Amino acid sequence: MKVAAITTVLAAIVGTALSAPAIVWTNSKDASAGVHNSESIGARSLMSSLKSSEESSLDAVVFLLGRDDDGSASLNRLTASGALPNVRSLYNDADVVYHNVDGVESSYAIARDAKNNGQRNVMEVTLSEFYSKMQSLESAAEEANVDGKVNKKEKETRKRGRALAAADLLVVNVAPNSDMAALDSAVNAAVESALVGNVVLSSVRSVDEVKQERKLAARRKLLVSPSGRRRLADNDDDNTPTYYVNMTPNIFAGILYFFFFAWLAFTGISCMNMIQGQDVYAKKYPTIGREA
Repeated sequence: MKVAAITTVLAAIVGTALSAPAIVWTNSKDASAGVHNSESIGARSLMSSLKSSEESSLDAVVFLLGRDDDGSASLNRLTASGALPNVRSLYNDADVVYHNVDGVESSYAIARDAKNNGQRNVMEVTLSEFYSKMQSLESAAEEANVDGKVNKKEKETRKRGRALAAADLLVVNVAPNSDMAALDSAVNAAVESALVGNVVLSSVRSVDEVKQERKLAARRKLLVSPSGRRRLADNDDDNTPTYYVNMTPNIFAGILYFFFFAWLAFTGISCMNMIQGQDVYAKKYPTIGREA
C-alpha cells in the first residue's frame, strides 16, 4: 500500500507539472531534504543552485530524458507507469523537487547553461560513458600510453576518453525508448556514490510547452516599448499584445497627404509654364487675306 501511494504521489506531482520537472539529490550534509518548489525557475538558475563539494570528484550528473514520439515529456509517462522503481524509492530522499523548470529544451541547452554558470569541463555523454566515468573514479585508473601509430578513429576515441576523464559535469542523454532499467540503475548508482556531488533527473520539455513559452517570450517583448517608437493603440486587455511602430496611422496619413498635394502643386505649376504666347507683336495688322 505504501509503495502504491508513493507511486501515485510521484506520478501526480510530476505529471501535473506545467513545465519540465527536475528531481535533485545533493551529496551534502547541509542540504535540506524534502523541499518542493512549484515556482518557475530557469535551467540556468537550476544549474547555479547545484553546490559543488571538495570531497566529490564529480560536481554533478544531469540525467536528461528525451521526448516521446508524440512530442510529450517522457518523464511523466515513466513515473506514472512505474518504470523507474529505484527513482521511486529515492524520491522521498530528494533534496529539492522543482515542478516548473523553464529552458530545458535539449541537452545542448543544459550544457550551455552550465558553461555560462562557470562550469568549464561540461560534457554530453551516454549511459555507457557515464558508467565508464564512474568506474574510472572508483578505480582511479589512469589511461595507459600506447606507443606506435594509431588510426583516426582510435585517436578520436582517446580524445573523448581524456575529455571524459577531465569532465566535472556530465549531461547524460537518455532516449525514451532505451532500457529504462539501465537508467534506473544509473540514477541509483549516482545518488548512492560519495564521489558525485549532485544528481539531477529531468526530461526535455514537450513541444507544445516550448512553443507556448516562445509565444509568451515574443509577447513580453512586444509589451516593452522600444526607444523612439509609438504605441499603435491603447489597449487595457493584458491578453492582447500591444504593438509599437515608428509612426501611427494618423502621422502616416498626414505624410502621404503632404506628398500628394506637393506633387499636385508641382504638376499644376509645370502645366502653367507650358502655356506659350506670341513671340512677335505687330503694331499694324496684316491685310485681310494676307494673314499667312
